Amino acid sequence: MSKNSCMSCPSAMTDAAMTRNYNGSLGCSYCPTTGAVLSIRRHSPEEALRLLETIAESCPSHGDPSMVPPSGGGINTEAIIAVGDPQISIKMATLGSSVPEIDKPISCTSCAWYVPSPVVQAELGYTAPLCAAKGKLMFTRNLLREAANCGSGINGVSRETTDGIILMPRYATPKQVFVASQTSKSVDHAAEASRHTVDPRQYVTDKPVTPEDDAECIRAWRQVNDPEGSKPPVFLPIYDGQKLCGFDPRDTYMSHRPDLYFDHQGLLYDLAVEFVMLHETPLLIGGAGTGKTEMSCWIAYMMDIPFTRCPVDKGTEAFYFIGETHLVVDPVSGSQITEFRPGSFIKAYSKPGVIDVDEPNLKQEIYEFLRPATDRSTSLKVDAAQGMMVERGKATYLIFTQNPADDPLYIGTEPMSAADIDRISPIYVELPSREVESRIIRTHCADDGYDIPEVILDAILDVAEDLRRMIAEGSLPIAWGLRAQIKVARKTRYYSLTKSYRRAVIDGMEDSVVQAIMGIVSSRVSS
Repeated sequence: MSKNSCMSCPSAMTDAAMTRNYNGSLGCSYCPTTGAVLSIRRHSPEEALRLLETIAESCPSHGDPSMVPPSGGGINTEAIIAVGDPQISIKMATLGSSVPEIDKPISCTSCAWYVPSPVVQAELGYTAPLCAAKGKLMFTRNLLREAANCGSGINGVSRETTDGIILMPRYATPKQVFVASQTSKSVDHAAEASRHTVDPRQYVTDKPVTPEDDAECIRAWRQVNDPEGSKPPVFLPIYDGQKLCGFDPRDTYMSHRPDLYFDHQGLLYDLAVEFVMLHETPLLIGGAGTGKTEMSCWIAYMMDIPFTRCPVDKGTEAFYFIGETHLVVDPVSGSQITEFRPGSFIKAYSKPGVIDVDEPNLKQEIYEFLRPATDRSTSLKVDAAQGMMVERGKATYLIFTQNPADDPLYIGTEPMSAADIDRISPIYVELPSREVESRIIRTHCADDGYDIPEVILDAILDVAEDLRRMIAEGSLPIAWGLRAQIKVARKTRYYSLTKSYRRAVIDGMEDSVVQAIMGIVSSRVSS
């Protein structure tokens, strides 16, 4: 049953009411009970109403007058509207507790992550300052208190842009779904997405293929346009996989379906820049199920080259990756000699293809070994093979994928050192908006020959919103990404919605988690 909207709740307050009751405002409607921002000036009336309805539907305090803070204090000041700039998280993770007290700001206004209110208003429409590290709007009367209780602040000149933060889908406009920058120019994203769905082996080149290209087994060039519309296009090579290395996509893509992948953030441009123009190693950072591995396989598919996934966990021994020496009998002399047998990474490194090293920060020994491979060098020294040099293959691209090191859900991950950050290019992978997530789920169901009913799809999306809110609040210790959503959706062809959640993942979880999730599912089914 609908809860109408936030504005029918006694907790919701306009800008004027916040100023009158609490002597502080963000310049927009706000909920002092939950800390939810209830409006954005650039929403249309229809989008504004939908925002209020969406927040109200998932709010456990909606309509409860006893939850309204008393006048003068006790309000929730979180006001989160975005994911903080991932570059800041990485930088602070490397510094850890080593930031001297003298470098910690007394007020947010002297912090390097502070975005002044005029900048925020010009780029996002709010009239309050913003913390780029936490993605939150801030009450000006709390800036001293915020700085005193913050573990992410560092003295520096205030930022001149909101670029880098990633707006939560509920606060993003359609143009902002695809890019982290909030100052993008007009780009026809639908046309771009359609152009890149053509089978790579049928793609007509966007620029001439020279004799030198042909010698490198490059069959065509794919023009990739900047999703922000401010930089010139770059060109991604499409190889003749069969000619290059006898490649058949069925050999390595296996259960992956890169042809179904949807680039909801416009990251093909970023990967093309890192691979082709800068010759650097991208690091995709995001929670479980956000599509990091699928994106890595997709870029290999787009270039028509093999894909190799090299996963790492705490129990992974270095020889699995690198290789080791064995005693063997020389067939000529009959005496014992040592022979080096390469590990999974070394085998892939010397051949064409995209290599996805998954969770390298779980094993420091492996990360240290991989560090030289992230440079622009064309060979890699292998100490386990008496210093043997392994030549990097032609058309060999390296990509790292990992979960956020600062997220308590991913125990055992280790923050990167400054030396590692200098050698990679971090890219934050976020979950798509509701509209895009709906499209992705429909595509995967349709691939099974299943036209998922609208009512079931809406329920799955609603449950995901509730689960992700609880995860963000820290009350549910799981990850809930696209992988789980697609798995549940496909099972609804044969099971009830409740049973689909159980058969997808839930029955393998702890009882308390099962009860929490099934409670949400049951409430959505009954409504």
